[in-house]
Amino acid sequence: MKILIFLIFIIVPPIYCQTLSGLIFDETQEQPLVGCNISILGTNRGAISNNEGAYILDLVPGKHQIVFQFIGYKTDTLSLTIKNKNITKTISLIAQPFISDQIVVFAGQYSEAEQLILRASREKKKNLNLVQNYYCKSYTKTSISGWADSLKDQYAMLIEAYSELTWNAPDAWHETVKSIKTSANIPHSLPWFNSNTFLDVNADRINLAKKEIVGPTAPDAIEFYHYEIVDTLFQDNHRIFKMEVKPKENLRPLMSGYIFLIDKLFLIQKVDVQLNQNANHEMYEDIHIIQQYRPFEDNIYLPYYSHRESAWKFGLPGFPKMKYRKSNFREDYQINKDKNTSLQGITKIEIEESVSFDSVKMNIPPLSQSEVKGYVFLDSLVNNVTKVKVVTSVIKIIDYFSDLRKLPLGNFSDFYRFNRVEGNFVGLAFDSKKIIKPFDLKLAYGYSFGDEKSKFSINPGFSFAIGNTGVGIGLTHFNSIESREDKKLLPVWYNTFQSFFKNSDYFDYYYSKGSEANLNLKNGKYSLGFSIFDRQHKNASRHLRYGLFSGDNFIQNPTITIGNDKGYKIQLNYSSIAFKETPFLDKREIRNRNYLDLDLSFERATKKYSDFNYQKVNASVSLGQNTFFSGFLDLSFLASLGSDGLPIQKWSELEGGFSGYHRFKTFRTLDQNTILGRNKLALYSEHNFHNSLFRASHIPYIEDIKYDLLFIYNGGWAGNKKFENLLSKNFYSEAGFGIGRIFNFLQIDFVWRVRNFSNSSGFEISIKPMEIEF
Repeated sequence: MKILIFLIFIIVPPIYCQTLSGLIFDETQEQPLVGCNISILGTNRGAISNNEGAYILDLVPGKHQIVFQFIGYKTDTLSLTIKNKNITKTISLIAQPFISDQIVVFAGQYSEAEQLILRASREKKKNLNLVQNYYCKSYTKTSISGWADSLKDQYAMLIEAYSELTWNAPDAWHETVKSIKTSANIPHSLPWFNSNTFLDVNADRINLAKKEIVGPTAPDAIEFYHYEIVDTLFQDNHRIFKMEVKPKENLRPLMSGYIFLIDKLFLIQKVDVQLNQNANHEMYEDIHIIQQYRPFEDNIYLPYYSHRESAWKFGLPGFPKMKYRKSNFREDYQINKDKNTSLQGITKIEIEESVSFDSVKMNIPPLSQSEVKGYVFLDSLVNNVTKVKVVTSVIKIIDYFSDLRKLPLGNFSDFYRFNRVEGNFVGLAFDSKKIIKPFDLKLAYGYSFGDEKSKFSINPGFSFAIGNTGVGIGLTHFNSIESREDKKLLPVWYNTFQSFFKNSDYFDYYYSKGSEANLNLKNGKYSLGFSIFDRQHKNASRHLRYGLFSGDNFIQNPTITIGNDKGYKIQLNYSSIAFKETPFLDKREIRNRNYLDLDLSFERATKKYSDFNYQKVNASVSLGQNTFFSGFLDLSFLASLGSDGLPIQKWSELEGGFSGYHRFKTFRTLDQNTILGRNKLALYSEHNFHNSLFRASHIPYIEDIKYDLLFIYNGGWAGNKKFENLLSKNFYSEAGFGIGRIFNFLQIDFVWRVRNFSNSSGFEISIKPMEIEF
């Protein structure tokens, strides 16, 4: 009998073998309806439309009435007869005012609150689709004070900043900080204090210190949160639903609290939420956020107030718990104006400080009495207490340096540098910066006492715009010293500093003089560069054996290929990396969110015009990506391919992390840059899981660990073999792990060499401060 029943199930086809499927649209907007209820009248069976508005329903042969219901839309009923074939139907629903007591909620389907959230997600998208760009004025007040109620009015820091913000779709913003006011103990030029941008809780994904938080009105929010309507309020002739939101899990950073949804408009009016412990980062814990929205031009809802409050813990023994507060006000929105598109695609913060703070006019609440007293107390403390005054004066050197950088002066290395070839170099440099825009002029001259040579460079330029495309033209005439190293990875100032104390000046120097012409085009995230060059290269020799404070010998400088290098270079780039541009640190990348950087260059010289005959192609892909449980992966791949005639000074090398400088894209265990050749392949990865792996273990005590856990792997090869002839043994590789949030601001990395090479250590420990955003 059991066998017979089994055969019947195999041979007899299923009864529900016909389907009804199709798409569901808003009749007026012709957009798909996500989360529409589809039910078979007289049964408890049904379906839900997906993110594309598509649905599918199994039906038995016969007559059926199919009901389509979506909150805020008129219910539609489809009558049809199912025979022996599948049916496809496209449904259009007509919008109508929402009346909550008419909603029918079917077993196993979305609750009324979840339907409201789905509709809010859709209306948010429609609202934002109306905004292509905007400009607004912004004011931010940041403070750190005592944590206890009895100490909350005792301030350790006060900062106010006025900015102008420009935003362009889909998510590119440009902030120009016009004025800054700080308490006397804080340098006004610290770039991490000055951002007026804030976390938009109404976004689908909120990026916070390389953690990604699902927003409460994201299209998939109901997969992560529970929702419940707890009250109905009335304000400005609108009914407002107060909805409680709670996380469904505790493994990823999420939030709990209340969102206030406007009836009929289905737009967020206010958010009041507390981030869970998984969102804690660096010194910030127990983060509480309040945001409010209101209509501006054309009834478009945008944020006008945001307040963020959290505990601020330095992590050192005896250091008290503090309270961090940051309030932001926005006004004078100018939406969808042509003038806002000049910065399209650019994401950066620029510290300008071009107006006095007292001249700023915005409709913002005055400082509280405790804040006014806080300014007075801190100013008095700095001026009257000798120890505090001395410490503050040392910190304020940052401001003096930043003020110097605002003057028409060149970089620090143009005035002084030290290395084993030049010895002590002293010079003067002029940089017009923005003084004579759209023209640009850079002049530099100096003398090095080691090789007893003069160096100079003359660099005039001109920039203008054609529509949204920036055009830059530049000429350079120079007689200077160059090196093979990537100056972005291994800056000259750092090499100068560490050469004083150690014999680790491993730069490969050579002399270069000649001329170069450049043309650069930039449109948002895309840029194109073209240059032609005529350069004479000569060998440079070691002229100093020791550093200023070291008795160890410097290594000899390598020999290069002498000759005239004349040719051209083309470079293409796409980059979504955001950055801050400040007088103190020039450009500082903001890696708090996903990014992608693509770069491709081609360089060519021929014997017809040059002493060399070569071509070189460089390609690189760098990305930052949130991963499961809001981990963050930094990944970079580089490839270089040079022809047989490529001069030695243009060979590619694996960059060593020498003298304690162990940043991303350097090999930590490689002491010197001695692995080089015409060709190169390299992969760098750093995956920060934060403390998610500890939380996921569910092991007592282990799951409560707050430290970040990172995994590190670097692998690469440089040489003259062809790529197809490479073996795994040819690659240099290293792997390890890091522990972050030690004392809430330090990271320690432990890296082991995987394959044995000369000039490398088997194990390396490095300690570095973590990036901290205020």
